[in-house]
Amino acid sequence: MGALYALVVGINSYRRRLHDLHGAVGDAEDVAALLGEQASAVVLLEHQATKAAIVAAFRQHLGRAGRGDSALFYFAGHGSEMPTPPCLRHTESSGMVQTLVCADSRTPGVTDLLDKELAVLLAEVARGGAHVAAVLDCCHSAGSTRGRAKEGVRGVEPLTSPAAHDELLPELTEPTRSGAVFSHAPTHVLLAACDIHEKAGERRTARGIRGVFSEALLTKLGTLPTGVTYRELAGSVACSVENFTRSQRPVLRPVENPLVDQPFLGGAYRGPLSGTIARHLRGEWRIDAGACHGITAGTPRSPVEFGVAGGELSERFHVVGTTATASTVVPVGWEPDAETQYPVVLTAVPLPECAVAVGNPEHAALATAVATAATGRTPSPHVRLVGIDHPFPGMQVVGRRPGVVDVVGGDGVPYVTGLSSDDPAEVVRTLEHIARWQRARSITNPVSALTGAVRLEIVFENGAPVPTDQSGVLQLAYRDETAPRVLVRLRNTHDRNLYCALLDLTDGFGIHPDLMPGSWVRAQYVATAADGWPIELGLPAGRPVIPGASTRDWFLLLVSELPFSTEPFRLPELGEPEQENSRSTAITGVIDQLGFAALHRQARVVGPAADWTTSIVALRTFAPG
Repeated sequence: MGALYALVVGINSYRRRLHDLHGAVGDAEDVAALLGEQASAVVLLEHQATKAAIVAAFRQHLGRAGRGDSALFYFAGHGSEMPTPPCLRHTESSGMVQTLVCADSRTPGVTDLLDKELAVLLAEVARGGAHVAAVLDCCHSAGSTRGRAKEGVRGVEPLTSPAAHDELLPELTEPTRSGAVFSHAPTHVLLAACDIHEKAGERRTARGIRGVFSEALLTKLGTLPTGVTYRELAGSVACSVENFTRSQRPVLRPVENPLVDQPFLGGAYRGPLSGTIARHLRGEWRIDAGACHGITAGTPRSPVEFGVAGGELSERFHVVGTTATASTVVPVGWEPDAETQYPVVLTAVPLPECAVAVGNPEHAALATAVATAATGRTPSPHVRLVGIDHPFPGMQVVGRRPGVVDVVGGDGVPYVTGLSSDDPAEVVRTLEHIARWQRARSITNPVSALTGAVRLEIVFENGAPVPTDQSGVLQLAYRDETAPRVLVRLRNTHDRNLYCALLDLTDGFGIHPDLMPGSWVRAQYVATAADGWPIELGLPAGRPVIPGASTRDWFLLLVSELPFSTEPFRLPELGEPEQENSRSTAITGVIDQLGFAALHRQARVVGPAADWTTSIVALRTFAPG
């Protein structure tokens, strides 16, 4: 690692009549002491921290950092906002820009340091190849602050008029002078004391009054292991801050970027074990995923479960409640450390029975058979009976003529026709088979960090792209009586090897894992299913190739950090005899479990927790005309 350059600013007292702070200077001195001799630091305190001095220190000191070096800007003091200057209105949709209040801000000819000016200064340092981080302990630090400030809060009233043109950095008003432009590509890591609408506060500590955020940050840097990443550090600091106060939540930006998975102040990238974290907050355990992420509270019979990534099998959490953005969980069979954050992955999902409505009153016996799995005793693990007035049935059993029933989808699309209503067991077997197929097709992990890591690319045998309809379904046409043939590629865009499998779900309600039963795909590599051979997608046997004939397939891609078996997913076409799966290995992972649960009954994971994801592509093969 190269040299470390730091600019540390702390301001308690301001030239204008702004309320004083008590802990900002102490915070800055503590940060400088923590850096010690490892850093070449410029420390600006109180009246030294003018706007001109801060800009000069950026360019004359932090600007010395080059490739392989690191640069840190730390600020403790007041934050505020102002109306957007006319020359910057194209960069702000809210009409307000956020500011750092310097020691001489709001004196004649001197305005605050705008966030856009700070972005220019940080980008200039990064342009030299250095790793750049900014740590801000003030109100508005992740965006803006609103509401009246009071003593002990690091923010002051917004300005009512924008900065004058000549008070801004020339790079903002005349961007061509230095080629400075605003880019969406992040150039630095920002660790901020609070979110966009929140206020950063101070508290009394053993060292005197200090910022709530800075106190937590310095404490964690003294206790966490060397090499802790920004993501890990920010989460741990957030736990401390949010356990102390409800008024601020520390923010890390950019969230999804390799920068935040580097060690604090630079180092080699180290990807997170999971994108979902379990942490202890105000007396209960929570994960940072909720209803908007597709998480629901399970039931004792079918829990939603998270396991600790890379941890022991026994380290599990069950979801007991959800809000829009978070879920409350309880540890099961172990006692986690309340001071530790746990990266977790989804290891059990509820696979509810398919709701089936029996539409004709005269089919009471058939309804009873559906409710009891045709056994007369126990309910089916795959389907449940609902009333005909149910708003969202998965399937319906309808009688169109005496003695005969059809099974149709919830939207009325025919699935199977001509079943005998005098054979309830056969009707129930049909319903269960379709429900198992539907379960497998709908399996998803809404909080996986692997989402999008492996892409399916389906092209014709000659490499030409396959056209799609308006809904995104791939359209494959026969040529005369020749079935279309395609190549199926799996492009791993992740930085690690991933285990992948491909299932073919047919419109005959079969599931076939033979295209790619399971294989490692190397990082940044493109693999081809079926050992590289073209895959012929023809009409099924018994469906003649005549104009207008068609069939549907769904290619379900399963991706995991650990190997798994696809045999639990195997399902014959509806009407074909079903054989017992001959698995040569135990159910060792979450995808094994999901396959077994979807097609049989619930099973327990007996291997380590691993992240996983799924994606699906729909295809339609047809004879033109």
